[in-house]
Amino acid sequence: MITVYRKIRISQAFCVYGRGSIFTLHLPVVEKYVREDVHAEKRLPLGKGTILVVDDEEFIRSFAKETLERLGYHVIEASNGIEALDIYSSTDSKIDLVILDLIMPKMGGDETFRRLKIGDPHLKVLIASGYGIGEHAKEIMKDSGVVGFIQKPFTISEIAETVKSVLPSV
Repeated sequence: MITVYRKIRISQAFCVYGRGSIFTLHLPVVEKYVREDVHAEKRLPLGKGTILVVDDEEFIRSFAKETLERLGYHVIEASNGIEALDIYSSTDSKIDLVILDLIMPKMGGDETFRRLKIGDPHLKVLIASGYGIGEHAKEIMKDSGVVGFIQKPFTISEIAETVKSVLPSV
């Protein structure tokens, strides 16, 4: 819901709430057609390495996986912290980066981060959150191993450039 709310505010739309989780969005009319540059992806930085994407939102995981794989990375998905720990301990591949959501059911990002760091103190972790860099994110980012922050929802170019900046020569 935070993602929807953020998009509504950015687009200057408004929302009429109904009962429960039903709501109606009224988006402003676009006066100018914006054509996406189909060649823009060619300018995105390519990379290599193995990335574990940990997020409870399936859309975020699949978007990150598809995007990063098209850029040359090998991507493994986990839907929560417990699954991430299981994957991390059982994988034969060296995981070069973990993209970690902070707010998840079963085991949150902060606890997942602490447990992953016990297994690998040199592990690089990129924090991803739809809530911005709040106190919770700032507290985790003080720890060594956190290499950055990315705001959700992210664009193709945002995730490509952020990952390349933390994995420049893997």
